[in-house]
Amino acid sequence: MLHGEPIANEPAIHLSDNEVCRWLEKQGFQKEAPTPKYIRFRKEDLEVGTSSKIDDLIGLQLTMQLAKTSFARRRWKWWQEAVDLMCDTWNLTPFDPEQRRKVRKEDFLRLLTETLSWKEFSTNFGWPELSSAQVPGVTSPQPTPQPQ
Repeated sequence: MLHGEPIANEPAIHLSDNEVCRWLEKQGFQKEAPTPKYIRFRKEDLEVGTSSKIDDLIGLQLTMQLAKTSFARRRWKWWQEAVDLMCDTWNLTPFDPEQRRKVRKEDFLRLLTETLSWKEFSTNFGWPELSSAQVPGVTSPQPTPQPQ
């Protein structure tokens, strides 16, 4: 979900998988179940998976554990702060799979609310519709025109 992007006419930035892993551990993430190509870290209800190829970090996959209480704004704030810190520290950008392009880090919560898992939890737990006033980057639903 977070990707690095080379900037035109700038030298490529090498992100060492080991360096990012050490940084995650310093942030309080606990390492879980490493494999040769993927290492998973967890802190509270946020999981960060690193994908690498020959010690080059090629992506971070973020997974939020949803629960009935995930609708609480305090979780959104913490998730957004974690994304902001990763983006700012490592020059990463969230990726929108629907639009197949990178987006602003402020769009992260919108991306989360568009996932199938979020929609299923929202339906099952009766979470209210989200609006841009509640979550930055989320567009308020437009009223459906009524037939006259």
